[in-house]
Amino acid sequence: MHAPPLVLLLAACLVCFVSTAAARTTEEELVDMITKVDPAPILDFSRDSLLARILIPRQPGTENSTLVREAIIEKLQSTGNKWHIETPSFIADTPLGKKNMTNIIATRDPGAARHLVLAAHYDSKYYSEKSGMSQFVGATDSAVPCAMLVDTALALDGLLDAYTQSKQASRVGHAGMADDISLQLVFFDGEEAYETWTATDSVYGARNLAHAWSNTWLTDSYHGGAVPMRQIDMIDHLVLLDLIGAKEPKIASYYESTRWVYDMLKRAEDKLRTVARIAPAGKSAPPQIFTGDAGITQISDDHLPFIERGVPIVHVIPWPFPSVWHKIQDDVSALDYDTIYAFAQIVRLFTAEYLGL
Repeated sequence: MHAPPLVLLLAACLVCFVSTAAARTTEEELVDMITKVDPAPILDFSRDSLLARILIPRQPGTENSTLVREAIIEKLQSTGNKWHIETPSFIADTPLGKKNMTNIIATRDPGAARHLVLAAHYDSKYYSEKSGMSQFVGATDSAVPCAMLVDTALALDGLLDAYTQSKQASRVGHAGMADDISLQLVFFDGEEAYETWTATDSVYGARNLAHAWSNTWLTDSYHGGAVPMRQIDMIDHLVLLDLIGAKEPKIASYYESTRWVYDMLKRAEDKLRTVARIAPAGKSAPPQIFTGDAGITQISDDHLPFIERGVPIVHVIPWPFPSVWHKIQDDVSALDYDTIYAFAQIVRLFTAEYLGL
């Protein structure tokens, strides 16, 4: 016996409605899971947060630089020894002489074939005592981005646990899987120029790391056994954050080749706005951050030594720069917590969706 066509149509519509509603509910539940962790202990600069600990002058090689490096590592290790952390140091030749610098590399799953790299620089710009700016703390440049990377790691901790365990189990006997991607955080030292920005007086940590990884060849089982692979080629995409934390940033897409990754960030923001998770409870949503525009300029930053070596780059930096850029006013007074909150939730959701958590 066959049901009349109208009944079939109604039944099909009902199934479609129920399926769509279920998918929407599941999606909202996943967004809730990703956004429910309060970012304040990491990002609220008005309390004893990680960001507050970073907001000190922290030029390379200084005691404050060591304190900030230790604070970042301590927070990453607060959920257990889940991150493989390296702190390669090197001596940089600068216009002010030789300076000791140290990058921080935190890898969630060193056995993965490739990495989504989220990066920022943790040094603050050097100013002499006589300049009157020796206490420059670089709140947007780049204390907030560094704290945001740590917030992403901690907020996604449970999802990363399950994801990593699944990838490690699937990897057995299946070297070089196409979807074998893990999360890696890189905190560059020595991004700032000591005198005038040039190819040799800037991005010291990024230049050192890009060179080291370009000359490190791996033949581990997850790279196909005897087939060597450069460590720099393990980078799936490098997403560099800089100059974040002031009100009303406008982020464009600077590289057409990675426009699709930029669009993932924009869709994450749009989704958070749709489900009202872009702002703290009781607060209004800040203006649109990822504008969808094509960037009119390509800005010099830590990504340059990597893009020169063929690494796909997504540069997350506002243009125009914040008005406090390289001014003593780039301190707590320049920061807007609602903007920071929104940005943190976007980066969390983007990371979860990129990895397929």
